[in-house]
Amino acid sequence: MDTIGTLTIALALNKYDLSVTLHKYYSADDLGDFFSAKKTAGAFYSMRINKPDYDKLCEVKKPIAYVCAGVANGYTFGLRKH
Repeated sequence: MDTIGTLTIALALNKYDLSVTLHKYYSADDLGDFFSAKKTAGAFYSMRINKPDYDKLCEVKKPIAYVCAGVANGYTFGLRKH
């Protein structure tokens, strides 16, 4: 899958009230700075369902309206156990 959900794209789409899911490769510092800005209403925080990604989400410590949790098909069985 291509990585197209960039901070730049999110800001550009926000002007038109459109949303984008940010790719998960940004640092917690970069995401914290981004979500501190006022024009991030349509941006989704993207994460996998694992401890390191959850820890990064907690590290951001900024109000995030939307979270997209990516679950690979091979891991859906694990969700049933919990």
